[in-house]
Amino acid sequence: MFGVIESFKGAFYGALGAAAALAVSRAYDKLIDDPLVRREALSGYVLKAERDALASRLSEEHRRARETAQALEEHRKRLSASQRAEKEAAEKLESEISENERLLEESGGACRLDQRAKHERMSRACQLCRQ
Repeated sequence: MFGVIESFKGAFYGALGAAAALAVSRAYDKLIDDPLVRREALSGYVLKAERDALASRLSEEHRRARETAQALEEHRKRLSASQRAEKEAAEKLESEISENERLLEESGGACRLDQRAKHERMSRACQLCRQ
């Protein structure tokens, strides 16, 4: 009878040892291995997230730079067109002044105003010259 009790006792100690080994293994997994694996996974995730954020920021800056360059080019074109129009208007005004002076000389009339006053009043007919 002691043989059976001894065998149950051996089986009990064996099961107790297996349960203790399982408990120690589980504790090691929860306390040491899982946090280590988690830390490594998170560090990789954080690096990837930071890399993606930087790539996104860089992409946005490139887009803004392209838009700025495009807007600058459009403004330069408008400025160039405005300057051409202004130059053409000034040339037209000068030609009109020259034409009016030529007509005055051909008609034999002399304007009694000085040159500066003549240029200031060329937009309307010189009343003194017609008299």
